[in-house]
Amino acid sequence: MMNRIIKLVKVFLKTSIKTNNNEQKQEKISKKVITGVGATILLLYVVSIFGFLSYELIKLLIDFNQESMFLGLFMLAIAALVIFQTIFSSINLFYFSKDIPTLLPLPIKPSELLIAKFITLIITEYIIEIAFGLAPIIIYGILTGAGILFFVYAFLVLLIFPIFPAIVATLIVMIIMRFARLTKYKDRFQFIAGFLSIILAIGIQFVVNQINEPTNEELVQSLTKANGMVEIINRYFISIEPTVNTLINSENIVGLIEFLKLLGITIFGVLIFVLLGSKIYLKGIIGNYTGGISGKKKKTNIKNIYKKNEASTTYFLKEVKTLFRNPIYFMQCILPSILMPVILVLSIYLSSDGHILQELNFNVENSMALCIIIAIINFLFTMNFIAITAISRDGENAVFMKYIPISLYKQLIYKIMPGVILNIIPTLLTLVIVKVIFSDVTLTYIGIIFVISFIMNYLQSELLIVVDLKRPKLHWSTEYAVVKQNMNMMFEFILTFLFIGIVIAIGIFASKLNYIYTGIILIILFGTITFIVSKYMNKNQEKLFEKIN
Repeated sequence: MMNRIIKLVKVFLKTSIKTNNNEQKQEKISKKVITGVGATILLLYVVSIFGFLSYELIKLLIDFNQESMFLGLFMLAIAALVIFQTIFSSINLFYFSKDIPTLLPLPIKPSELLIAKFITLIITEYIIEIAFGLAPIIIYGILTGAGILFFVYAFLVLLIFPIFPAIVATLIVMIIMRFARLTKYKDRFQFIAGFLSIILAIGIQFVVNQINEPTNEELVQSLTKANGMVEIINRYFISIEPTVNTLINSENIVGLIEFLKLLGITIFGVLIFVLLGSKIYLKGIIGNYTGGISGKKKKTNIKNIYKKNEASTTYFLKEVKTLFRNPIYFMQCILPSILMPVILVLSIYLSSDGHILQELNFNVENSMALCIIIAIINFLFTMNFIAITAISRDGENAVFMKYIPISLYKQLIYKIMPGVILNIIPTLLTLVIVKVIFSDVTLTYIGIIFVISFIMNYLQSELLIVVDLKRPKLHWSTEYAVVKQNMNMMFEFILTFLFIGIVIAIGIFASKLNYIYTGIILIILFGTITFIVSKYMNKNQEKLFEKIN
């Protein structure tokens, strides 16, 4: 049994992490090195951000002898992250992956398939946990002067702790899948799950921002309340307390006892998961592939079928419909770029009751402030994954772009336009925030920021679709893989941080200039680059499509 499970895990992992093998075989070693270096830089950047935030928070708590509070909050955050990630990952991995029809006829026990899928899921969760959780726990150990046993327990805890929350989330998904005929309601279910997670995230943001933070003492009091929330949640989420107690008491026998308790809870959870999951998982899959067929025929308006539209309009609407009708594309390409600025607006509005920020006596109409605002807007663009997946979303059907009587260059423009338009939302929301906080800011200042941001938005979209053309991911098993398992995503972050670096550098060197002159410099610079990139795409459109076949 174990041998078959290991083989299945290997197959699932290869399917999950592979990116077009045909293209990669022809890829030069230098490109692979650049890709690896880029991925490493991006990972280190994420780790450093969370490490820095943890460092400041732990130092503050140490001053008040409340450093152990950090562990409870940290584990709660890890649990929430694992649950949210598992909800979306398990839906696709367990039910909507294209290997399911192939595996069902094989002599594989439901328990073997279930365990293999879950191990694959946990391995992907470990990658996320390393990015977000490794640096904070190491920094905590160093700042508190913990001994070697702390780091040993920390390593073991990070391996074991995510399993229980992943089991809880996966079982919830399985129960819902079991009692729903999801061939018919699959899209609706994913929308509901996504929106519930988003509402919860915004709700947490709302509650957290009700806490005023003028002094360190008040912040610690707020964290104490938050730690009380951890204790309340632990009554229902039983693995947090033994985890925290293991790390706090790592140097004595209590730590060992608490670790064994955590291990026992996890083993018990796994046994329940296997026993219950084996009974409902297979039935859920079969219901997904056989049920939900509606007997009603959809009425079609014949006149609308033959309605004549401009080619550009039709192509653009086709891209928009694909993004909105497919729940995976909608939740991964559209929702983040709307959700992030909304949470930002709520955070700023709710902080200090929404009034103190309006009383700031700060002249924002200067070159450095202008560049900082543009950099913030550009960072928000990283939530939009439309352009970087524009070609890959078509999968193997992308080849038909070569046979449509529309120039390839125009097709590329039509494909990036939904993303360009969507990025206007965070741009406008940020400018509204600036206007609300600094009511005296002029429309000229706002207009310059908008123009520069739009040019950078368009330029970034062009460059990202070129990346997707150079490294297309056309042979994917599920739509989920187009975004979550696409290494091209790192180029969006690299490009964004490059643009931000250029803008901030110009802001520093032009700090003594009037903001209008700085704005003109940025418009000319990025406008010229956009013109060059557009000319390159138009002139080399045939060459850019060499890998689309």
